[in-house]
Amino acid sequence: MTVLLAYLNSLFSVACAEPAYRPNVMAEGIYVRESEDQDWHVRIAGEIPSQCGAYVIVHDVNGKSVFHGVIPNGKYSADNPHLVKIKKDGVAGDYRIVMVGHQYDKMGVLAPWTDLPLEVYGGGNFSVGHDPIKVFFQAPPGVTEMHLGAYKGQLQIHDAEGKLVADTRKGKPHGRYDNGIQFKVEQGKTYRMARQCFYFRSYIANSLFIAFDAVKWFVPDARLNEVKWWEIPIERAK
Repeated sequence: MTVLLAYLNSLFSVACAEPAYRPNVMAEGIYVRESEDQDWHVRIAGEIPSQCGAYVIVHDVNGKSVFHGVIPNGKYSADNPHLVKIKKDGVAGDYRIVMVGHQYDKMGVLAPWTDLPLEVYGGGNFSVGHDPIKVFFQAPPGVTEMHLGAYKGQLQIHDAEGKLVADTRKGKPHGRYDNGIQFKVEQGKTYRMARQCFYFRSYIANSLFIAFDAVKWFVPDARLNEVKWWEIPIERAK
């Protein structure tokens, strides 16, 4: 009887557990770090709606492409994603992933995009779905202030202790983004963003890199943003 009750309790616990989910995210760049040379994968889960597929470029800090090619049209589950293998090549470091031709920003590709332990999303414009999702960030070196905007919604920033740092309800509109906030940030501190919006942006270049797990956050090599990825010759892809 005791064994039966324990079994029923375990079933009840599973049934009542929070459903697993992976956040949708679209950003101008996905940044990952290969700390040591190894095989790794870009994993595309979600929907690629265009009949032509979407195009993905993966490049390093020197402008070398380790992959660029088409992700075919289709729906890919988190359990069975479309995998692109990046082969071990004797080099380790930071990489940027760019996707073009994807149309459903509110139904974006599911994070994580790779099987590497460090992965952040950066740029000026972001789309993140499936509330509530915890979004974490820190201040990159040299960044002492951030300026964010929320489109048709609100943003709140909290520190690691839960103290409210900034709230768009107390900020000012900026451009077409209805609500804006400017706030001071400290090096080495982890901040959490609470959103009531799909779209948000950073007005200060290369100041915001977000992660959905604080342990995945890192500062990507700044040289990645200097690469003109659209000029990388196709024949350099592997």
